[in-house]
Amino acid sequence: MIPSITDHHRTTQSERDLLALLVRLGGLGIINPSQDADLQYQASMKATAPLVEKIVLQVHETPDDAVVCSLQQSVRREKNEVLRTKLNDIKNSLTLKTQRTVELASGKRCI
Repeated sequence: MIPSITDHHRTTQSERDLLALLVRLGGLGIINPSQDADLQYQASMKATAPLVEKIVLQVHETPDDAVVCSLQQSVRREKNEVLRTKLNDIKNSLTLKTQRTVELASGKRCI
């Protein structure tokens, strides 16, 4: 699928990483599950920890919504930091022309 989108028979690792970024960061959102799995697993573990605790203790109450919401926000912030770091690493490995294209695509006026 990726060669048909990019019109390249072979994509470089930098190009593949760029395609995996979210659209708001200049990518296409075509994730690479093998690279994204650990981050998603850790995020899931953090977000579901209060529910797991209730299940283990056999308590018939749901976790406090405020605690769950704060954990979800924390996970989102951590994911955004990781994505921003990835974006900077990817941009540094691209040509200047492609870097400029990514900057334009991820600009606030494009979204």
